[in-house]
Amino acid sequence: MRDRCLTLARRPSPDLTFRLRERRETRAFHVRLGLSVAVITAAFIAFDQTMFASDHALPFTTSAWRAEPPANHEKQDKEVSNMLRNPPHAGQGDLFTKAVFESRERTAVLDIDRFRLRIKSAMSAAITDRNLDRHAIASEMARTLNAPALSKAMLDAYTSPAKDQDITLVRFKALVRAIDAPELWDVAVSEDGLLVLRGDEARLAEIARLQQEQRAIGNRLKKLRSTPVHIARQEP
Repeated sequence: MRDRCLTLARRPSPDLTFRLRERRETRAFHVRLGLSVAVITAAFIAFDQTMFASDHALPFTTSAWRAEPPANHEKQDKEVSNMLRNPPHAGQGDLFTKAVFESRERTAVLDIDRFRLRIKSAMSAAITDRNLDRHAIASEMARTLNAPALSKAMLDAYTSPAKDQDITLVRFKALVRAIDAPELWDVAVSEDGLLVLRGDEARLAEIARLQQEQRAIGNRLKKLRSTPVHIARQEP
């Protein structure tokens, strides 16, 4: 009887048994969860190492795909030529990449052969872009200059880089008027550090001059105001 009572006393209650089982199951779940996280972490590390090795093994990596293509110098020269032919107006063009009224400096040495090539090419391009008939241009120049001897052959010589015959200033002005190409003046004076303004564009220079004077006057006033003025008339 005594042994039976001791056996009953040592047997855990159903509630205690449930809690112990729940605790064991919770510990087992945490162990499985930790193993799963460790496996996933190891897999990601292995994947990153594989990708890193692949990038170094391939001849074209991501950085190579993003590299810019080699510069097309022929295309750049063509764009420069087009800009010389048709300079942008004050209200046109991309104002964030190129100044409409760019600052220029006078070249130290005048390369006359380079200048001759530039002015002849500019005149020829102006005629071609406007799709004008050279016979009609020569006739208009001859009428303006009162020079019946001026012919298409002479105009071709003036505008051909292969010819050594240069156009005179008077005939150059007649050509500009005949084809309505005032941008040719800008090409003619650009190497002297000059810039041609057309018509109402000159007001921009006057506005900038006045604004500069306004700032200078403002700085003088600020300097004068920084020092208190002693007024002697207010003294007794």
